[in-house]
Amino acid sequence: MHTDRIARYPADALRPDLPLPLPPASRFGSVLRHTLAGLREPRFADAYRALRWGVLAIAVLVAGRFAIIGWLRPWIDVVAAMLACGLLVRVIALSVVQRRQHAFEQRWLDVQSDVLRTTSFEVVRFGVRPSLGSAPGDYDLTRPADVRELLARQAEQRPLAARVDFAYSPTAIETVHLDLSDVTLMPSDGARRSRVRFPDARYHGQPAMDRAGWRRPSRTTFWVLGRATASTATPGDVTSAPRAGSVSAAQ
Repeated sequence: MHTDRIARYPADALRPDLPLPLPPASRFGSVLRHTLAGLREPRFADAYRALRWGVLAIAVLVAGRFAIIGWLRPWIDVVAAMLACGLLVRVIALSVVQRRQHAFEQRWLDVQSDVLRTTSFEVVRFGVRPSLGSAPGDYDLTRPADVRELLARQAEQRPLAARVDFAYSPTAIETVHLDLSDVTLMPSDGARRSRVRFPDARYHGQPAMDRAGWRRPSRTTFWVLGRATASTATPGDVTSAPRAGSVSAAQ
């Protein structure tokens, strides 16, 4: 299976918890997978739980055959044998699909990680905390004076905690905490809104949790974003005073 067969999520639909699909298959293969393995999505724990109920039903039939009149017992044996064969086929099918899912999951995560690394998000808030326990100062990355001040602080090469709030959907905001030195500021003429992307970002599979503990293959994802690159206004030769609430004022 090649990665060009794996659908790429559109950039405007990216979020931390993407649902993992089953591997691509033909229409006939999908029908067989649903019929034999009982799967339409990677809910393997649920599928194996259903198998246990099937085993219990067979055990009840076998144990109760002696309570049934004699001429019905052969029919009960036939039904139990058919159920046992069906369960065996389902176990084999589940095992095959699960092995394919393990291999497909990593390729799928690689493809979606490529999309994530090239996608930019709108910056909602950018703040810097000058020292432990102090209030963070907010910066407007579309304001030349703020950008110039941030670049000056980066040039000092002192550890400074930065916080980036960005929107990954019209109603959802994610927050990233990192050192100011891990933020690359990219001045751009006429920038009306600041956007941020994460060149080292990667999706990872989130194992499903059930009563027996964590189970793979995963059903959803989480992302690890890492260092950031943010578009900003061009600093220019701005001589305005620091605004109220800035890091300089906080100091």
